Amino acid sequence: GSDVYEEARIPMMSPSATAALVTERGLEVVNRVAFRDDVQGTVDAHYMYKILGVRRIAVLHDNDSYGLGLAEVVRDTFTELGGEVVGFEGINVDDQDYRSVLTPLAASSPEAIFFGGYQQQAVLLVSQMQDVGLGDVIFFSDDGVYADVFIAGAGAAAEGVYVSFVEEAEASVEANEEFNETYREMFGVYPEQQGPFHAHSYDSAWIVFNALNEVAEVDDDGNLVVDREALIEAIRGTEEYEGLTGTLSCDEMGDCGAGSIGINLVEDGEWVAVEVPEDLLEMEAE
Repeated sequence: GSDVYEEARIPMMSPSATAALVTERGLEVVNRVAFRDDVQGTVDAHYMYKILGVRRIAVLHDNDSYGLGLAEVVRDTFTELGGEVVGFEGINVDDQDYRSVLTPLAASSPEAIFFGGYQQQAVLLVSQMQDVGLGDVIFFSDDGVYADVFIAGAGAAAEGVYVSFVEEAEASVEANEEFNETYREMFGVYPEQQGPFHAHSYDSAWIVFNALNEVAEVDDDGNLVVDREALIEAIRGTEEYEGLTGTLSCDEMGDCGAGSIGINLVEDGEWVAVEVPEDLLEMEAE
């Protein structure tokens, strides 16, 4: 789709496309508020190795560009740190039983399993890990699993699961609380019950609205005119927009995301943010 937008000169702003390649193709119309998976995967690998003390992991992915790309970053980074990756396997998202994939992994005794993918498959994986002798193995995943529906679906098996997601900027905590309450008043549920990228979606829309306000003109006939090339430039030129996800500025590739990667843990049926050292990527590996 983005190639078509590029040809038609229609700019786009994604709230949730995290694959590194999204903005690396040099397309002038493609921008995103979401963080990059090469950053997310690097933080995940460092956290497992340095903070959790894990030395042997197995890596699973959903064969999708998102899940596979993230899994490759985790595999390569964990190996560079000195860890051992005892398995790297793709799963079929249409399957309901992953025990045939999980059972061989049990024999190689991983201390953690990293999964690149989404919550529907993660629910099945954590539940079936219990059945094949991997119940005590850490399950670590990504923003595609950071949802309340994962906890609801996995139940007790969700306890102790780690996932990464963008860390909320301190400056935007109050703005997020106000947004959450307004959303609940309008729609009857809190936005996090719908999915994790509501704040990114809000910021994506406002970056486009702000650019439209900047370039839109009324012509001599009273028509509202938006010059596409001017709009493309205005979006890419966004600087220091104060959003729900932090202070956003777009670079020359269209990466506009703010905030660092945070790690979340399921405790007593709820997501709890755990501390991630600011110097995690610089910490000396043992």
